[in-house]
Amino acid sequence: MISLRFALPLVVVIATMIPLIISHLILLPRQEQRTDLMAQETLRHEITRLQESIEILVRDTGPEQVRTAFGAVGTLEGLQSALLVDDTGTIVAASALELIGQPWRNGLSPPLVERIESMAPRRGLVLQPLEDHILLGYAPICGWSPDSMREDRCGFLVLHITYRLAWEQATLFYHEQLFAFAAASGVGALLLFAILHFGLTMRLGYLNSVITRFQAGNLWVRPSLSGNDEVAQLSAELSDMLDTVAENDANLRKVIRVIEQSPSAVTIVDAEGRIEYANHAALARYGALSVEVGRQAPLFDYAADDDRVQQALSRALAMGDDWDGELQRRVDKNGEPVWDRVTVHPLRDERGLITNFIISETDVTEFKRASAARTNLERQLRHVQKMETLGRLAGGVAHDFNNILTPISGYAQMVLDSTDPADKNHRRLERILTGVRRARDLVGQLLVVSRKGEQDLIPVDLAGPVREAVDLMRASATADLRVEFYADPGLWPVLADPSRIHQVVMNLCTNAGQAIAQRPGLISVALENMIHDASNDPPDWQGGAGVSSGVAVLSSGRYVRLTIEDNGPGMSPDIAERIFEPFFTTKKAEGGSGMGLSIVDGIVSQLGGRITVYSEPGLGTAFRIYLPAADTGISSSDPDVTPAPTSPPSLPVGQGECLLLVDDEPENLAALGEYLTNCGYRVKAIADPLIALETVKAAPHDFDLLITDFAMPGLQGDQLALAVKTWRPTMPVVMISGFSSKVTRWNREVFGVDAFVPKPIELPLLRQTLYDLLHPPTTP
Repeated sequence: MISLRFALPLVVVIATMIPLIISHLILLPRQEQRTDLMAQETLRHEITRLQESIEILVRDTGPEQVRTAFGAVGTLEGLQSALLVDDTGTIVAASALELIGQPWRNGLSPPLVERIESMAPRRGLVLQPLEDHILLGYAPICGWSPDSMREDRCGFLVLHITYRLAWEQATLFYHEQLFAFAAASGVGALLLFAILHFGLTMRLGYLNSVITRFQAGNLWVRPSLSGNDEVAQLSAELSDMLDTVAENDANLRKVIRVIEQSPSAVTIVDAEGRIEYANHAALARYGALSVEVGRQAPLFDYAADDDRVQQALSRALAMGDDWDGELQRRVDKNGEPVWDRVTVHPLRDERGLITNFIISETDVTEFKRASAARTNLERQLRHVQKMETLGRLAGGVAHDFNNILTPISGYAQMVLDSTDPADKNHRRLERILTGVRRARDLVGQLLVVSRKGEQDLIPVDLAGPVREAVDLMRASATADLRVEFYADPGLWPVLADPSRIHQVVMNLCTNAGQAIAQRPGLISVALENMIHDASNDPPDWQGGAGVSSGVAVLSSGRYVRLTIEDNGPGMSPDIAERIFEPFFTTKKAEGGSGMGLSIVDGIVSQLGGRITVYSEPGLGTAFRIYLPAADTGISSSDPDVTPAPTSPPSLPVGQGECLLLVDDEPENLAALGEYLTNCGYRVKAIADPLIALETVKAAPHDFDLLITDFAMPGLQGDQLALAVKTWRPTMPVVMISGFSSKVTRWNREVFGVDAFVPKPIELPLLRQTLYDLLHPPTTP
């Protein structure tokens, strides 16, 4: 591309040369033709005057005078030769004297004779150009016969005249004019060049330098030309345009920085899905080779788990609509499923045709995992709160029910003791006591559900009780039901009650066997050690119906995991949500009580563990129980319940000792007071613990033993025991309660409780306990 400073002089030179070339190539031949015509016209006038002069001489004088006068012909400018012929064809006069007197045809060359003969028939002057700018002139001369002026008695005049000098003069004049025109054109061109150079070229060059510096990155350079001409206006418009471009460039750079630094993977593809651009996040996610320009975009490298989502995406791309949704990439480098939030936006040209797609992909895996974990924790919290509510309800019911059973059991026992075994009422009373015991067992189950039941916790190798339960399940299973067991070698010990562990395994295995029913099936039981990190609480299910109970989140540490899994029909989510609720059962035909899993949940919770269940219809059910491993050297804890002694053949009788009986339930006071009185004791029954305390303060040595309920308004039994021990340190204290878990070894040691008897009270047990405390064995 030629610069304007070089192109402008070239244009001026070309503009100057064109007229000269046109003049030389087109006007010069015309000028020569015009010069010929002018010369011929001049000669025509000269020859015409000569013709007239000779005709006058021919009429008025004789041949001698004509010949003498013919010398004047030589005065014609450019005359080469002349020849005068009379009417007889004889040369009368000639510029060459040797030709005079000869016939004219003899004195001339044949070509010239032919030309003259061709011209003779004409009646007027004839001029015929010859070569080398020479004219042949023929003019008839009449009047040779004085008596006759007939045209046929005419002679003729022949002239050879050159007009080269006139032509050269005309040509010289033309060239002088052409030179003057060229000089004027040159001067005009220089003036034009100066005007264009200083008024246009330099100013445009300045604008071009401004644009060049702007393109080089100096976005703040602006032109500053003044004036009212078009270049000044162009400078002002260019300045405005550069302002707009700089502003757009700044905005574009911001957009580019946003896109490049965006945590989302952004790619721009053409209508066929070939990549045209990829930002840093896309390069980091897929690698440079996967998103290089020209390759197919990795948009469709997703797991096709949800056909509806894939179909919606394909339909949106085909219709050219925006699409926004979540897609699951196959797996990450660790093999875990990864989720992306994908947005696809089409770009259209001015005709509305799709030219490109902008694809934005944001990793929402952690968000979805956190959301799923939060949902799981919320579900667990709701379940825990529900179970806590049900537990409090069950505990309250158990406490009240125990208080109701206590007088029933007491009066029935007293009547039974006074009835002859042969009496028919004796058998009826025994059946009443059997019903009371069954009711007591049901209350015990409620206490387990409410997490208030008692467990004898000792370090246990779970393989023993679990294997016993599995063997028992195998013995009772059908031929088509297989029960498999596996235990890690070197299982860590767990603080637990072996009988309760046995109960948990039997409940879960029995439920699994009943779910499989008569179909061929498999129950797998496994024990394994595991170390748990609380910061990465693993879910026990990835879908389907899942629920957990026990502690909401396990603390970090060592655990033993018990897994009981079957390939039965499974459960739907709504059923799985309720399986740990008391009295909830799906065993309509078998008439189940709905307490089995509630008891399992209560046992696991008391051990500080967690139970989870995962089930899908048609795929079976899996229970996992996490129990904290015991520290090395932990010894078993003492049982909270005083074991029932072996009843002697005859129960001991009191010796008139004074007993202080405190219970806020009047029926219990009446029944226990009457029974203890019948057993040989003096009983002071008080319903208000504060009054009982004041009574002891007033006469601390009047009472030999304190029997107190635990849960009483105003003052609890352990606090009453502590206050009584302050006034009478040696007084034995027996605690009775329907809340057995609240009367712990710590309570007994701190508050001075010597024995604990749970409600409903086994009267023989209470009778033996009182006797042992009042008559301790003597040390030999």
